Amino acid sequence: MGYEDMDKEVTVLVKKLVKEYNIDIDCRELGVNYIGRKGPSVTSEEKLKSFLNMLDNLKAGETYYSLIIPH
Repeated sequence: MGYEDMDKEVTVLVKKLVKEYNIDIDCRELGVNYIGRKGPSVTSEEKLKSFLNMLDNLKAGETYYSLIIPH
């Protein structure tokens, strides 16, 4: 669902919750690809540039999700 690859403990917790609440959705199995910022993202200017770089890396006909959280 997005966060499960962050850490082994998170993976275990996500798998437990998926089973408990019957919400087994694997984006990869559905053909949805993760994409994140492409480049440094500390300053507002860097965040904008890395976001635009990410958009340039999207491929036509593919579906993506991102976990970009604004600061």
